[in-house]
Order: sequence, then structure tokens, then C-alpha cells
Amino acid sequence: MSMSARVRRTIQVVYAIDGVAGARVWQWPGHVAVGVLPSPLVGARDLLARVERATVGLREPDETWHFGLLDLDVPVAEEDGSDQTASRDRRRRDAR
Repeated sequence: MSMSARVRRTIQVVYAIDGVAGARVWQWPGHVAVGVLPSPLVGARDLLARVERATVGLREPDETWHFGLLDLDVPVAEEDGSDQTASRDRRRRDAR
């Protein structure tokens, strides 16, 4: 399944935030949900607040956005649109 341009742009914005180790975005009529996996040294509450602020410009009127944390085994979307599980994603990033 291909990723919409809007979901792809949201993922790009979220990955640009320092401390994001993984991300997943879901979209359905009237709603967008963003899940993030924080890197080990980042506070989850602070990261979620920064993600909310960074995505303000992407929101449409009358649309509800939801934000939360991902479990380690939830697939995350890569910036190139491919999916990886968050635990594999973290190991890959730590190996760099």
C-alpha cells in the first residue's frame, strides 16, 4: 500500500525532531494519530510536546490529532516509506 503525501510529510517533520528514534502515522477521516519512539536519553513527555508543536502547521481545520508513544515491537515508518519494527529500528540506529 502506498503512503499518502500528507502522511509522508508528517513522518518527515517528526523524524526531523531531535530524540525521535521511530515514528508511525495513521490517518482516517477527521483524525491523524502520531506515535513516536523516543531515543533512550530523551524524556517522553518533552518529546511528545515537541512533536505536537512541530506538526501544528500540518493540521487541517476541524481535524483531531492524537499523540502517543510506540511500543518497541510496533512497526515504524522510515522516512523512505518502508516499515521496520521499532526494536530493529533502534538497533540499526544504535549501530551507526
